[in-house]
Amino acid sequence: MAIKVSHSISRNVYFLFILIAFIEVSCSPTRHIEEGKYLLNKSKINIESKAIDPLEIKRYEKQSPNKKILGVIKFHLFLYNLASPRSVKFPSSWFREIGEDPVVWDSILTIKTTDQFAKFIENKGFYHGKVTDTVLLKRRKANVIYNITLNNPH
Repeated sequence: MAIKVSHSISRNVYFLFILIAFIEVSCSPTRHIEEGKYLLNKSKINIESKAIDPLEIKRYEKQSPNKKILGVIKFHLFLYNLASPRSVKFPSSWFREIGEDPVVWDSILTIKTTDQFAKFIENKGFYHGKVTDTVLLKRRKANVIYNITLNNPH
């Protein structure tokens, strides 16, 4: 008894892989960002206690990354990058209108966010709490991690 293997499926998978790789390389989200600057890729808040909801404190963040669809795809940034920077005609102007400018990481806004988070936890009664930030810069992208340590509430 012989088993027949379909080669069309393997060709389709191979073609899909090549297409995704091509799109990933050609549509780099950092290509319109100036040299020496970084795209704010991710912002994460780590709180050691469940006394404060991360979504509640996220409102006080001064700089947030570009919107994501399905939690993964930065579709609005993709549309913005499709637009020609010099053209004011239909497709480019429409892509820029629907799209979203890339969020360039700003160290001053990171410091202000850390201060805002410290004030927030103090207003919630967690005096002498500690808020630190860590910025990871890699491949023209910045990932910011805010670590919040709470003391006993008063």
